[in-house]
Amino acid sequence: MSPLKLHHIGIVVKDINRSLNQFQQDYGFSPSTEVITVDNQGVRVVLLSCGGDAAIELIEPLDEHSPAYTAAQQGGGLNHLCYETADFDKYLERFKHKIVRSVRPSPLPLFGGRRTAFIFRHHQLIELLEKSR
Repeated sequence: MSPLKLHHIGIVVKDINRSLNQFQQDYGFSPSTEVITVDNQGVRVVLLSCGGDAAIELIEPLDEHSPAYTAAQQGGGLNHLCYETADFDKYLERFKHKIVRSVRPSPLPLFGGRRTAFIFRHHQLIELLEKSR
């Protein structure tokens, strides 16, 4: 199998617009997507380009039913690492007993509808992202 490549780092925030401004002013990062709502995850997200291969994803919970809500109430911070792979199905098979959110197509504005899955491995939340063909 091909090695996993870091695609983005997911960070939970309380206020996505405020955090977006801070990341732009403090670090010079720029948005590479619009802020979008991901209803099936109960969040609003935006990807930021930080000049390298990996991006930053800011994640704001929509309400108390969002999986990110508790983290935001506790000050937010690192949520997950996302790895991109051409061997998506092979990694799913390898980690099939660690999947915490089943395979879904990603929102078009973020990853062009590529499949994603979340797994919990080594006390970390990991997102797998299918590589573009």
